Amino acid sequence: MTLYKITYKTTEGTYDAHITEQSEAAARKAFKKHYEGEIVAVDFVRANVSATKEQERKAVEQIKAILATLGPDSYTATALDGCLEIAEQNIEFDFADSMKGRLEVAEAEVAKLREKLASSVKDYEAAHEAAHQVADDKDAEIARLQAQVESLTAKKAELLESLHAAHDEATKHWNNFRAQEDRADAAEQEVIALKAKLYDYMTAGAQ
Repeated sequence: MTLYKITYKTTEGTYDAHITEQSEAAARKAFKKHYEGEIVAVDFVRANVSATKEQERKAVEQIKAILATLGPDSYTATALDGCLEIAEQNIEFDFADSMKGRLEVAEAEVAKLREKLASSVKDYEAAHEAAHQVADDKDAEIARLQAQVESLTAKKAELLESLHAAHDEATKHWNNFRAQEDRADAAEQEVIALKAKLYDYMTAGAQ
């Protein structure tokens, strides 16, 4: 769009009006629609000027009308689906939104989610590997303890066998001791009996 300064005069004096349009002819036409007076001069002020909201609304309606003539399977209408609604919201609320911007935001969010997913997968794999390592360590510890239990069980059996053997040997010695003690008692009784006989014999000889 181009900004034009239109100098015009009325019965009350000479004035300036600034109008933004696509061409000088369009600016003159817009002047006649909104102002009363005789145009004295039209001067170029600046190019590449933003259109007014009313011009933007009119452009959107014109585009809608063009798209409506292209049919339901139009490639252009399909490509612009939703874009004109965004344009209307931009005009109404002074936004600077676009379908491309929304796509870029969505792609950035997808990239972040993919990065988080990759990080989560890496963490899971590390945790999985650590869990396997812990499991292997535990299995090795269990095997070591089981070997110790088996070794201690075998030693216990050996000790029990030795204890039984020692008990049998002690019983044998105790029986031998009792037998010796019984023989000693019998011998002592025999000695006593012999002493009594000797005493009786000596006493009878003295009489």
